[in-house]
Amino acid sequence: MLDELNQDKNFVYIAYPDSILSVFDHTNYDRSDLEILSVPQRKYTERKLKKFGYKFKTGRVLISKDYSQKFRIPKQSIISSNPYDILRYEKRDDGDIYILTPTQAACYILTHYESVELLQRLKSLIEKQPVNLKKIYDHSRFEKTKDSYYRIYRELQNYQDDLVKNSKLKYKNHLGKFF
Repeated sequence: MLDELNQDKNFVYIAYPDSILSVFDHTNYDRSDLEILSVPQRKYTERKLKKFGYKFKTGRVLISKDYSQKFRIPKQSIISSNPYDILRYEKRDDGDIYILTPTQAACYILTHYESVELLQRLKSLIEKQPVNLKKIYDHSRFEKTKDSYYRIYRELQNYQDDLVKNSKLKYKNHLGKFF
């Protein structure tokens, strides 16, 4: 199931150390954009998981009779909260898969990887799902990842700008355009 989801053009699955499913948002960001899963992102995810028997048990948890993993949408306690905080206080059960925005997924990568692997994983995410790099830049000043992110920020920004202008991302619409 997870391999199939990762093949979807609008999902990126990150398996370690926690399981994360990032859902495509759009290709252009403003640093003041909210980091919450939109209704189209939620509906798209629900529709794709339905074929595996998943349905909402609550407004934030999808379960299936056929799979032991639960998909969880972390609670957004403060609308304009730091994207680094999304999993910081979240209840974690073994096997849970958290559904995040690309920017939240990038913050997750920043807190769990270092140096070459960090840059490689962030670029891999950006290739499929552009990230709000400016928002991360603003929030990184309060995080232990500040120095490592500031060192690679310009490279990531140039890489993402080039992908959005010159690759298949150029023609990719945000999920809200499909509904």
